[in-house]
Amino acid sequence: MWIAIVVLLQAVSQPIAIEEIALYNKILDESAPAARLKLLQEFEQKYPNSKNIGEMFGLTMEVYRAQNNVAKTLQYGEKALKADPQNLQALTIIARQYAIEGRNLDRAVEYAKRAKDVIAKKKVSPKPAGILQPQWNSYLQQLDASADWTLNYVQSITTSVLKRRP
Repeated sequence: MWIAIVVLLQAVSQPIAIEEIALYNKILDESAPAARLKLLQEFEQKYPNSKNIGEMFGLTMEVYRAQNNVAKTLQYGEKALKADPQNLQALTIIARQYAIEGRNLDRAVEYAKRAKDVIAKKKVSPKPAGILQPQWNSYLQQLDASADWTLNYVQSITTSVLKRRP
């Protein structure tokens, strides 16, 4: 009897999960930036506590980044990090943007260092399912190079400023 009740409760609660999965898949399938952004905003409104919300914030960040909307890129990057402090895309993109702008340099360094720590852990962990090892290695190398660039850039502008002081 308990098994039947559990199955019944799962069946009743399933439509919500199915709707979320359907919207999630629709977002991933959408290639038009404006339409994707609209779907992402819908997801954020309907499922603010979803386990996938950090990924959705990351995708929103990417749409705004492609549109060169720096303020929204940073806003959604920070949201992505709040939901998932180990989001490598958000860590590297925000760190680089802060460095380029010459503001929040402490945060740029913090995020770049955190990215490097996450990358080091991911290098010795199993790769995600569905990704070939060479692709995974290349992805991690690219993000590692971005974090290194940010750290070197911040160091160079800091050194340059210090040299100019009387």
